[in-house]
Amino acid sequence: MANYPFDKERSLLKTDESTRITMLLLNIFLIVTGVSLAISFYILANLEINEEPIVSDIIIVPEGAPERGVKASELLEEGYSESGKIIVSPLLVEAELLHLQPYGELGMMDEDILADYQATSTWTNAVYSIALMEENGYDSAIVVSSDYHMNRVKYSFEKVAKGKDLTFIYVSAGGPYGLPWIETQLGRRLAQYEIFKTVGYWLGLHHFIDIGEGGS
Repeated sequence: MANYPFDKERSLLKTDESTRITMLLLNIFLIVTGVSLAISFYILANLEINEEPIVSDIIIVPEGAPERGVKASELLEEGYSESGKIIVSPLLVEAELLHLQPYGELGMMDEDILADYQATSTWTNAVYSIALMEENGYDSAIVVSSDYHMNRVKYSFEKVAKGKDLTFIYVSAGGPYGLPWIETQLGRRLAQYEIFKTVGYWLGLHHFIDIGEGGS
């Protein structure tokens, strides 16, 4: 049986190379994890935008949760819509979904609502709502949505309205069950989804992030 000399130097070199690769991968993992956590905390810390409402031409509701319509109806009743109307984007027509938009129960009549039936995402909420504003000669709007949704709402409306002479005020409707998002399990889950959706919007993927991932 032949004896092969043990090359200690070559063995040490292989060990050093393996160690370097392991350390490189570990450093990459730590950097990616750190950046991901930093981005996540930044998004969560800036989810809610809640400005003081001022009288505007119209109120816009990017739909997706009952608290949005409730807040919009309060603002309408308090006289914050100079036109006396709100834009609902989208207005649901399926009977089994109507409980999500209890506008009739909130005292609103059909003539109080300018309906968009096409929107399927926060981005298209902005696209079609702004189109309705321009079609009706409105220059200002209060945009009402859930607290966890407000940051992406503002991002979308400001992007779509870029170059247009339009003014928006962003008013939070609070979170699920009328509580801040952080106080309910559902709110925290929806806020976590916002991390991924927001990053997707930053990357220009808003055309692909649609109602299939939970609506607006």
